[in-house]
Amino acid sequence: MMEFSAPFLSAYWPYIATLLVGIFIAQLIRLRVFQPETPGYTVDVDPLQDSDLAAIPSPDPLGFRLSGEEDFVHVPYPWFGDRLSEEQMKQRSAEFYEKMNKRRSVRKISDEDIPLEVVENLIKTAVFVETLFGHSTMDDTGSPFQEQIIGEDEESELPNVGACGRWSKTEAAYRKGKRADEDLNVANDWYAEQNNRMNDFIETAERWILSAKDAIEQTLESRSTCSKRTGTPRRSKAFTKSSIASGRAKERAKAAELLAKAAILEQKQELEQRAERLRLEEELAVAKPREQAYAYLRT
Repeated sequence: MMEFSAPFLSAYWPYIATLLVGIFIAQLIRLRVFQPETPGYTVDVDPLQDSDLAAIPSPDPLGFRLSGEEDFVHVPYPWFGDRLSEEQMKQRSAEFYEKMNKRRSVRKISDEDIPLEVVENLIKTAVFVETLFGHSTMDDTGSPFQEQIIGEDEESELPNVGACGRWSKTEAAYRKGKRADEDLNVANDWYAEQNNRMNDFIETAERWILSAKDAIEQTLESRSTCSKRTGTPRRSKAFTKSSIASGRAKERAKAAELLAKAAILEQKQELEQRAERLRLEEELAVAKPREQAYAYLRT
């Protein structure tokens, strides 16, 4: 019967049986040799008692030491112990709210002189705060930013802030360039008639704090070469041109969008007026023969 119902199996069953036995033996060897045996019992393990984590002396974060830091003396944060009470926190938060609530938009910029040291300390503080969040402008972190101070025909560069170089523009030259840039932006503005071209802050601002961005792909060779020259940084012109170009491109795109909307609205109004005129002409064409017929019947 097998020869008629399953001729293939009846002819090759010895080979098929040998193949199946070989596969079973290969799987058995793989499970025995290449996989470790699992124990038939379980053990309760406390990770805090059976590991190095038990060596942590206290939950105080200042007392925790990573491996390799045992030889260094810990320098505690000087203000760590100055904890405020609830009353002090409420008082300071209320004072902060009152001061911020009094803040309004700047209508006038004072022309009083500000000590250069005060501005430098403020920028250093801002750099330190940015460092905490991973956006430092300091050169040793590799971030491509540089802060410059311009004022009273002097040029200042903060120590350890910025990649390299000094600004070749003096205060007068920078104010002149800024005025030309403002005039060009206002002239190209879509709402030019609503803007005041005379921005007093350009002339009255006592100091300018400039932040320039450099290309991140700069190599160590280009960085060292830039540190040896004292001309205009290679990033200042590129940064200014790119920012101005992007701003003008956005303005042109906005103007084109508004023009397209105005054209669509005008076409819509024109179509509505044409439809209304056709409707009136059709009504007049129907009413005129009817009026003539009524006049004929009356006569």
